[in-house]
Amino acid sequence: MKAGRNGSTVQRAPRRAVALADVAAKAGVDASTASRILNHDAGYRVSAATRERVLATAAELGYSPNPMARGLRTARTRSIGIVVPQIENPLYAEIIAGAARAVRAHDYTLLVAYQEDWAGGGSVYEKVAQVNRVDGLIAAPLDAGPELMAAFERIDVPYVVVHRRIRGIERCIIMDSYAAAKLAVHHLIEQGHRRIAYVARRSVYYNDTRRLAGYKAALREAGIGIDERLIIHSAHTREGGINGVEALLQSGVVATAIFTVTPFAASGIMAILAEKGLRVPGDVSVLALYDHGFAEALQPPVTTVGMPLQDMGAAAVDVLIAMLQGRAPPPVRPLLPRELNLRKSTGPVPLRAGGAEPGAGWPVKRTRIAAR
Repeated sequence: MKAGRNGSTVQRAPRRAVALADVAAKAGVDASTASRILNHDAGYRVSAATRERVLATAAELGYSPNPMARGLRTARTRSIGIVVPQIENPLYAEIIAGAARAVRAHDYTLLVAYQEDWAGGGSVYEKVAQVNRVDGLIAAPLDAGPELMAAFERIDVPYVVVHRRIRGIERCIIMDSYAAAKLAVHHLIEQGHRRIAYVARRSVYYNDTRRLAGYKAALREAGIGIDERLIIHSAHTREGGINGVEALLQSGVVATAIFTVTPFAASGIMAILAEKGLRVPGDVSVLALYDHGFAEALQPPVTTVGMPLQDMGAAAVDVLIAMLQGRAPPPVRPLLPRELNLRKSTGPVPLRAGGAEPGAGWPVKRTRIAAR
């Protein structure tokens, strides 16, 4: 209270208590790191400099833990949350399945949440962590914008990011998309293909960039020149596959094989090829990443590269459990592709009667792609 000009008393607004997020932000660490340091978690491995910086920042700001909130957080729920951006995408279903298998082994439960509206930032992450009071969180974000990073700073439970690498976050569990793309393209090259098209989403996200780099690296290693006209940017859907082949046909360049990302895109690719009178694999071979039951059900069944999606979900749980138990988490390394699942959509470059070159059936004016 203080006296006003007319002698009345004016009540000052209460000063906001310093929050854990304030300490974390000023010390330049995430909230879970600050929490474990301030709670003197002896099993948490962090550099001495980081530990000293967090403690000094807390003292400078006058931070004191809320004993009631701390009591709630130490009452473990034995549950782990996972937030995915596309509930209908089989890729995320596989990650969830792997995480579910792992939490059962540790006698935990899994809470699945869906972050559909990215305009709302990271609100779902915070709700799962704080309202649902999970012990740890698995995040599968499509993008790493400022809203998401701010949400991570406010989360006061251990978290792990899957399926993408985010700068500044150490606990990112990813697949080696670069190696997977190389494995796919090397198989096509071994079959004699030199005109290999790449039909996939534009390189916006981490895995898109790595896949395209792997495609180009495989061609270079085989001494094959890269023709940018064979790189078609299209969605990873059936419609995207159709649009990708239409664009490829309009480019005037021949392809004897097409490498894409999902079996759904492959289904569209094969549908439009059939419409144009091209046989798979008689005229054009088709190969996709992300093996899924859908790939085997197509006609012909699609050759795929098996990706360790379930292993990714399980590895994320193992890291979180180790952190919750005060143990050093296992090292986080890119997960290698499992294997090449050979099916009937790929085959050797066909030899044409009368000495016609491969790709003679391609229904456009052809431009030769010379191997370098």
